[in-house]
Amino acid sequence: MCSSDLSDSLPALEYGVFELIWSDYVAHYAYKRESDRKRALMFAPRMLINSSMHCNVLVRLIQGSPLWTAWFWRRLLIALHACDFQPHCRIGPGLRMPHPVGILVGHAVLGRDVVLQHHITISAVTTNWRSGKFPGVVQIGDRVTVFTGTVIAGRVVIGDDALVGANSLVVRDIPAGHILIAGRSRPATEQERLGI
Repeated sequence: MCSSDLSDSLPALEYGVFELIWSDYVAHYAYKRESDRKRALMFAPRMLINSSMHCNVLVRLIQGSPLWTAWFWRRLLIALHACDFQPHCRIGPGLRMPHPVGILVGHAVLGRDVVLQHHITISAVTTNWRSGKFPGVVQIGDRVTVFTGTVIAGRVVIGDDALVGANSLVVRDIPAGHILIAGRSRPATEQERLGI
């Protein structure tokens, strides 16, 4: 499989690297309810000291850099955060990774305002890697939260506003607005969606 086959199956990049970094920053610090001026003034210090934001910057550089330079940012991400994001994945604005350790994202398309907790794997590759054919992509909708220890494997579609419980193995689609706990999916309550 050549990289053009993979790129043809993914949506085009809609946003610039700095737009994505800024959207991640705003999503991460939304709880502070600070003025736009203070948020702008605190941008550089927070980028330097907050490991979540540092990881986000590297992920966005992998996504937005030419393929021949993405390897550099990817190696930094692996060395500093023990995370690995494929250059061919697509991630919408507002990505949050509260504890960026042990996160692997392979062939995937993630929507807006997705939260990825630590020690998770998202990859369409299962045993199909032996065929040498394109494995497809995992599709994750907007405002989805993936909790610690989760493995999402295969060509899975996770709908908008879904919650994937800790230590879940996801090999089937999860409908929009559902929560997956202990291998069973059910509609999420409003309190569960809001984290109350």
